[in-house]
Amino acid sequence: MHLMTATRPDIAFAVSYVSRFMENLQVEHWMAVKRILRYLQGTKSDGICFKSDDKIDFCGYSDADWAGDHADRKSTSGYALILMGDPVSWGSKKQSSVSLSTSEAECIALSLAIQEGKWVHRLLYEILDAAEDKSGPELKIMEDNQSCIKMTKNPVNHGRAKHIDTCGPMEVDSLGGSKYLLLTVDEGSGCMKGFSLRANSDSEECIKKYIVAVQTQFDYKVKFVRHDGARESVANSLKAFYDDQRIEQQVTVPYAHQTNGTAERAIRTIVTIGRSMLHYAKLDKFF
Repeated sequence: MHLMTATRPDIAFAVSYVSRFMENLQVEHWMAVKRILRYLQGTKSDGICFKSDDKIDFCGYSDADWAGDHADRKSTSGYALILMGDPVSWGSKKQSSVSLSTSEAECIALSLAIQEGKWVHRLLYEILDAAEDKSGPELKIMEDNQSCIKMTKNPVNHGRAKHIDTCGPMEVDSLGGSKYLLLTVDEGSGCMKGFSLRANSDSEECIKKYIVAVQTQFDYKVKFVRHDGARESVANSLKAFYDDQRIEQQVTVPYAHQTNGTAERAIRTIVTIGRSMLHYAKLDKFF
């Protein structure tokens, strides 16, 4: 880990990848770690050689794969900051949300590179100021995805980027003290119902009431319940309710439109419309 962060950017992705399995290490993971050690043994003479130059060049490079993790389909961000031809900061990090397109994955990776780049850029300027040299370099981040580049140049909220804004706890509590919005969708009838929740644990009773109401109103049996595997969705009380009703659970990837797109799109639409109405009415962000 020290070599990855200090002198060996070439193993950044490999070390970051095997670190994901530290909580449940298996034989294949240990074999991958040994392979990294063998690589280091064979390349122990390699390193970063810094040289002096009159001209100070500073730039960064950003990239990302798309849905590289086959378990949860999340992407991995990578960046490298180059000062006078040599890397001074680099990193490889798994993204926290599922990207629906390469442009979205690249945009998230670009954001990570800019955050680190701004910090290094400010540090560089402080060093130059101390040396009484005011001619500092500009910060440039290189990106190879054309859609991502166009999105950064155009401030309009693109459809490809909307998925980045996932729906979590609301910024401001409602007048009733609610922080969460639970949206339930019946795929058979298209019936939707939203519940305002003070805590995630309140969703258990709401889900039970909704299933009973759907079965009573439309006179058919609910056979499947699809959720994202959150703790409140797999609580013991809900599991007992599903077993009693003979309802099968299907776990999907959180925030992924490919698997539970109806609910994800609907809840985002409801929140966006509500915020827009409050904005134009010049009211606070209550929902």
